[in-house]
Amino acid sequence: MTNTTHFLTAALIHDTECLLAILRTINDVDDPERQSFLVDAAENIGSNLLSKLQCNEAIEDTASEGGLA
Repeated sequence: MTNTTHFLTAALIHDTECLLAILRTINDVDDPERQSFLVDAAENIGSNLLSKLQCNEAIEDTASEGGLA
């Protein structure tokens, strides 16, 4: 695992924990405006997670093609 993939993995774990915390909390919030804010935040974090996963995959593919893995 390269330093870059290690950093991305740590970021993925952090973002996943944040997303799970939001999803666990969202049904406990009674205010529709706050629920909407949490849904927007969850969507944003989910999109960022997908981007980081794709970036991590590209780095690993490049490393394995170059014999760096």
